[in-house]
Amino acid sequence: MRLSRTLHWLRGPWFLWFYSFAFNLADVVMFYVLSSSDHDKYPYPVISLTLNVVVLIMLVYDRLHARFIDAKPGEEPTPRQAKIGKYTKMIRKPYLLFKTIIWLFICAMCISRVILITYRPSTDEFPSRGDQNAFIVVTVFAAICDCGLLTIWWQASIRTTHGLLAFASAIHGLLGVGIVQININLIKNQEHLSRIHNLYVFDGAFILAQAFFGLTVTMVISDKNRLNSVIGKLIFLYDAMLLVVTALTVACLITVFPTLHYHQDMPVSNPILFGISIGVAIVCYVCSRVFRIRFPSTDLEVMEYDLSTLTETQRQGWAKVIDLNHKLNAGVSGDAVISLMNCYCQAELPGMTCKVLRVVKKSSLEREYTPRDLEKANDISKAWDALDHEGLLFQKDGKEDPQSWSDTTTVLEEYKPLSKTKLKRMAKKQKSEQLMESIEELQLKMEKFYNELTNTEALIMITIVEEFDLAERIPAKFGGKWLQRHFGKNSKWPLLVLKFGLLGFHWPFKRSTFYCSSTKKPVARSAAIMHALSEWNEKSGERCTVMVDPTYKHDYAETGIRFSGWYKVGLPSTHIADLRPYKNKTLQQYFKAKKYRVQDKAFNEANGEVIEIKDVTMEQCEEICYLNEMIGDARSDNDQSDTLFHPTPQFVYDQCHIDNSKNYRSLLFLKVNGKYIASCIIYRLGETMTMDINGIDYGADAKQYKAYFVLMQEVIRLALKENISFVDFGPTTENAKVDIGCSVVPLVGSLYTRMKAIGPIVKFAADRVDV
Repeated sequence: MRLSRTLHWLRGPWFLWFYSFAFNLADVVMFYVLSSSDHDKYPYPVISLTLNVVVLIMLVYDRLHARFIDAKPGEEPTPRQAKIGKYTKMIRKPYLLFKTIIWLFICAMCISRVILITYRPSTDEFPSRGDQNAFIVVTVFAAICDCGLLTIWWQASIRTTHGLLAFASAIHGLLGVGIVQININLIKNQEHLSRIHNLYVFDGAFILAQAFFGLTVTMVISDKNRLNSVIGKLIFLYDAMLLVVTALTVACLITVFPTLHYHQDMPVSNPILFGISIGVAIVCYVCSRVFRIRFPSTDLEVMEYDLSTLTETQRQGWAKVIDLNHKLNAGVSGDAVISLMNCYCQAELPGMTCKVLRVVKKSSLEREYTPRDLEKANDISKAWDALDHEGLLFQKDGKEDPQSWSDTTTVLEEYKPLSKTKLKRMAKKQKSEQLMESIEELQLKMEKFYNELTNTEALIMITIVEEFDLAERIPAKFGGKWLQRHFGKNSKWPLLVLKFGLLGFHWPFKRSTFYCSSTKKPVARSAAIMHALSEWNEKSGERCTVMVDPTYKHDYAETGIRFSGWYKVGLPSTHIADLRPYKNKTLQQYFKAKKYRVQDKAFNEANGEVIEIKDVTMEQCEEICYLNEMIGDARSDNDQSDTLFHPTPQFVYDQCHIDNSKNYRSLLFLKVNGKYIASCIIYRLGETMTMDINGIDYGADAKQYKAYFVLMQEVIRLALKENISFVDFGPTTENAKVDIGCSVVPLVGSLYTRMKAIGPIVKFAADRVDV
């Protein structure tokens, strides 16, 4: 901390002024002592010293004005400040105009000074060539320090990165001019080294061109367009040119050292200027990367949240805020997803841990933040303004929903804490001190919960896989089996085993980010939440090596991936049947409209039974797992990768018993000749129904009875009966699902890796995850 403050002080306005004054004074001394020419022909150092005195007076005035006249932020001015400020307002505008004129004059001085160096005669000016070159180097550094004076007043109108790139580009240009001038003069006197000096002249010219390019980039880029694709290509071209010029400068620096050793006439200023130029190029590259940085500067923090401790009233509060934001929480109801998240967090499955995360605004927490922190937090950069997106399948007829977030106050009225007036009335009526204390305790709890409801951006459930084997996801033709044998989770060196975090449910495979507040910038909010999650992962005890967030393509979240610092990966498309046009219709009418030929003839002829079970037993859960295992064996026989988890009977039992009083989850069986031939778990998520943990008994003539097709038909029949709008059948078996009337809905995933080096490997494996 002390070192940081020292460095900040050393680059402050007072030291910038001192650097300029010192080099200008050195320039004056060297010219008047060493040069034999007429001193009146070179007045620039004297003019610069005069400008230094003017700038010093202005710095002192600004310091006194800020200390004795300006009031502190958030405070009323004192009578003395008000009295003095009344008179200073009259001279403030002329002073600011004068400051601008001085700024432009210093800028013109720097340019003319460098131009004069370029055209100065090279004979009979100094006693030796070394003295002349030393004078040129000092003059260049004096001009650089004068440029430093220009940055003193830039802070009010231009951002630090813009100023730094402009300053670095100006220095780069001056260095290029110095390199060109020094080596042009040496070409005439060192003909045996003319090729080397020509190379250095070309390098200086390229450095000068690169400097002008950097100044152009500084003028073109703004907060609004810095993430624009055209600006991105411009910066890429700038970086490419910078890399080429820097490589040429490094080559020149390498060649200059042996030349210095064998030829004493080679000036030492060449390697010095080359070295400084390389350092300035690195600064320019860092600035260009900052311009394209995609991490949102937000006021969000992620913390773990325990749903099991909530009362029924509090659960309904969270359900209501999710439902109010249903435009972005498409196809689900708040109560159903709260139930499923709570179930997952309490269910037992080896190797899997689930947690609910609450994304909250830092400004709402009971911590101390400076006004600057809060101002920065509220200012989500203009570069992340919301973008229009294509209509999702879940949006009603592609139109905006009439319900707006203005209803929040009305809906959440019952969760507001009691007013002080009501508390006083209750205190008068109650004579029991113990009862009064309980009322005050209740008041504190209500106030805390109401703040949680109104200050939460999103609730997210993360499914943590303790051992995610990358080798299992790599096909055998790419060496997957060999890698699994030597570096998989069962090998001696499990190098390809990672801790994996899925921001979603594994069954059903669905995103588990549910927004709890409105925003006019959904893309910015989505990017900010993903970035906040990556920060939470670094600070928490979990530290997932990889995190994946699945979402629908063309969604706000998909647009925000490129701004969040995460990678975009491909995921298998899901298949959704839209049942909204078939409300109050029968299954036969639906099939007729879809021109689908029913597949249950053999099943009906065998007197097959369709059994939905809501009050499940452990034996039925074991049957679900047994049939699901048969599908897993079939996948292995076809050289397909395994799923993330294998369900256990206890897990299936927990799914249907934990927080399932409204029967959001149930079992569905197909039974023929007294034997189960197919099964699945039905998940009800509000407007959406889905089936997962499917099972098929391939040894009981399931293919003969077309059990899988019959299972899908019965799920659609159940959805029509319950007026469900959508049935999400998930990925895999695309032809069968399209035939039955499903739309193919593309999915994408946002991928985060703690170690950037393994990003391409994980992306390759993630593209091949079978869900």
